[in-house]
This record gives sequence, structure tokens and C-alpha cells, in this order.
Amino acid sequence: MTHDYTSLAFDIGPHKEALRIFDRYGYDAASVIAALIARDLVYRRMPQGKFRIDCGVDSGCSDSASFSALHRTSNAMEARLVKYEVERYFMRHFPGRCLNKIDDGQDRLPRAAKYVVYTTMLPSEPSTTSPEQSSPTSS
Repeated sequence: MTHDYTSLAFDIGPHKEALRIFDRYGYDAASVIAALIARDLVYRRMPQGKFRIDCGVDSGCSDSASFSALHRTSNAMEARLVKYEVERYFMRHFPGRCLNKIDDGQDRLPRAAKYVVYTTMLPSEPSTTSPEQSSPTSS
């Protein structure tokens, strides 16, 4: 698989194993880029917390702490394919954190000029251990 990753704002080195997986399963080029963006977010920048992969009508939202656009397109079928392939990877490799469940009905998109595949991050759950319980006591 030869793709140009120079447009990505991060080093793909830590994602070499994922690239082999995408190649083995024959992921579409747009899905590979979207999955790398999501993986860098989920695996490297925010290694805690749960997330969802979704697609919808692109309202032009910019990225924030909880929303990251992975792929933008004017083709609804392409948006569904990218979402499906990225979702499939994360459901298998991040099962406790990825909240998606494959359901083709959830991907019915209305007619629109642009679509976006994105990830939403949920905040990490607070620790259930109080600081007093986690620190050793001195006698």
C-alpha cells in the first residue's frame, strides 16, 4: 500500500502495525487516512476515555476537544464506507473504549452537499479511589 501521508500533522511511525492491518483488510485509501487520524487521537493524544465513530451532514464544525473530523466528502456512499471501515477497526482493536455497535440503519444519511465522518470523545470517568485511599499512610 503506497499512500502519501505528508498531509497528516503527525508521525505515522507509531501506527505501522495499524497500516499492515489496513492493508491486509483492503481498506479504501480515504478510510486509511481517516483511521490514522482517529488512531492518533485515540491511541496517542487521548489514551483514556471512550469514543464513537459517526457520520452525518457536514455543518462545517471545526475540531474541538470532543469532536474531530476524520473525513469530509460530497458522496454519501463514500462517507458510509469510511465510517464502516474505521468503525470496524476500532471495534476490534479498542473494544472497551469504542462505543459503536454495527447497525446499518444508523447510517441513513439525508441528501446533502457535504458529509463528515468524525469521532466524538467522551470525558474520562473520574477515578473511584479517593486520594487518601491511593496514597500510602506513614506511621
